[in-house]
Amino acid sequence: MYAVFSRAKSWKHAEGFCRSMDAQLVKIESRDESVFIKSLLQDLNSNSSSRFHWIGLTDIEVETHWKWSDGSSLGPYENWAPQQPDSSSLDQDCVGLYQVWWHDRSCLSKHRFMCEKKKDNDFYFTVKSALT
Repeated sequence: MYAVFSRAKSWKHAEGFCRSMDAQLVKIESRDESVFIKSLLQDLNSNSSSRFHWIGLTDIEVETHWKWSDGSSLGPYENWAPQQPDSSSLDQDCVGLYQVWWHDRSCLSKHRFMCEKKKDNDFYFTVKSALT
């Protein structure tokens, strides 16, 4: 299940909010999942200038060692934007989604976010937009 939230939060606060719902920031593991998420966000963002959303990827523990918020390694699927990750400043340790591309940003910057909850190893695709 996916839930998209329009209230901007830092990466850490977004992840904490997801965890409070027994979920995590979204973990994108395939091109198909990426395309699906892009379609969900396009529908929600059609009238918005805020198209960047946090996902659960970070290298906050070890620079350039990207891990998902559940502790798993990046894995074979990656979808970085050209010249990303650039770590143009030392604090660009968290990743967000712009359209279908991944971008590293400061974890302290506030953006919309998307939570994901898996149930019995099956995906249940739903979307919820909330102001919380």
